[in-house]
Amino acid sequence: MKSWWLIILALVLWLVSPRILPLIFPKSSLSVEIVNSFFSAMAFAVLILTVILQKEELRLQREELSSLRKEFESQNRVQRRQLFESTFFNLIRVHHFIMESMNIGNITDTKGRYAIKYIYDEFKKKFNEHNYGNTLIMPINTWEDIKEHRRVLHKIFGDIYLSYLEYISHYLKNLVAMISFVEASDLIEEKDRILYYEILRAQLSPNEVIFLFYYFNTIYSHKKDYFNKLNLGQDIKGELLLRVEHSFIYDPDDILKSRKKK
Repeated sequence: MKSWWLIILALVLWLVSPRILPLIFPKSSLSVEIVNSFFSAMAFAVLILTVILQKEELRLQREELSSLRKEFESQNRVQRRQLFESTFFNLIRVHHFIMESMNIGNITDTKGRYAIKYIYDEFKKKFNEHNYGNTLIMPINTWEDIKEHRRVLHKIFGDIYLSYLEYISHYLKNLVAMISFVEASDLIEEKDRILYYEILRAQLSPNEVIFLFYYFNTIYSHKKDYFNKLNLGQDIKGELLLRVEHSFIYDPDDILKSRKKK
């Protein structure tokens, strides 16, 4: 604003100088030269002031554009998060619908979450039938013991999984899809993923956590990191495992260290 007043003042002085200077120097031959010099100085001053003014205007425009960009980015983040959450919570609703619809044939008390418990109990029964549930018959003291337990668990769980595949495949696929969606989505920031993993973990019952422990450590072990991303290990109830030692069986260092301490 000050620059505009300076330009106006310079223009006014330039316009009135031909009349004022002869009055100041009435008989001087220098009046014309003074007018010309004054005009040149004023023209140069106007040029300088114009540049300054344009520079100021450009600065204000940059600040406004920066502010608009930040506002746009903020709105974009909100919209992207809303899009993510819409899909995410729809997947959770589908998860509960699948869970509530699950039913193992004509067997009573196997509807919904009880279906997972029933399948896990069948897995436990098959495991114990082979005496692998007996600590005395099948100890876990060495690396060879660990490998044998892994092999047996993989075989028995794989058989149970195939036997009840038509009842649980949809449930497991949707759960994996939810975890994969959170992991791969570019609609949220990295620091926010933990929150959504925690929301997913909150949807699972203790029996589901145990079932998923064996699922992700046997036939679906190539995606074991999904189990870890949900931090499901902290929700494992040791008494629900086939054997308490199985909480360490997929981390040999821990189980062998625990044996040495004893």
